[in-house]
Amino acid sequence: QWDILGQVCNMPLYKLLGGSVNKKIRVYNTYTNSRAINGWTLENDMEKIAKFLVGEGIKTIKICPFDKVAARNNGEYISKNEIDESLEWIHRIRDSVGYDLEIGCEFHSMWNLPSAVRIAHALEPYDILFLEDMLLQDNIQAYVSLEQESVIPLVISERLASRFGFREMFEAKAGSIAMYDLTWCGGISEGKKISDMANTYYIPTMMHTAGGPFLW
Repeated sequence: QWDILGQVCNMPLYKLLGGSVNKKIRVYNTYTNSRAINGWTLENDMEKIAKFLVGEGIKTIKICPFDKVAARNNGEYISKNEIDESLEWIHRIRDSVGYDLEIGCEFHSMWNLPSAVRIAHALEPYDILFLEDMLLQDNIQAYVSLEQESVIPLVISERLASRFGFREMFEAKAGSIAMYDLTWCGGISEGKKISDMANTYYIPTMMHTAGGPFLW
């Protein structure tokens, strides 16, 4: 309905919502081998990718360095050697562009709580920007425990389907960043309600979609 209203009024969405406050919005690049730049892969071309993004003025990359181990172990355990294996991607970014490119880590809710805690502690020396969806969102108290253990901000969660789920997150102090998917949470109206509610807790929001260009 927002799109129809915008077309009828000949106005962009941000004006319909009350006008812009911040003229600039920070963005990050989500990099997977299925969304490759110039055919580069993370395994073989991490340094090229990092330098390319910095050259394009993109300040942050989001990667999934622990997913391979999670799939191998069903998210139930991670050894010291496997942590070191996963940290290689982080090292390669830092060695190539230093801190010119910030790093966010996505976990696809694949880990149990003890493993997530161990991973969060292992990532602390690398000044990671955020940890996204380390656990499934069904148990907010588990996220509270993880939030208390981690000095890195936790992102929760594209899987929360409405403002009511995010309200529980905010009240429980279960995460530091709220991430909602407009196509899953109820659309633009619901997303604005989530952002407004997050703002009352001084919690930033970020949007997610994996639905392709039609939904972007």
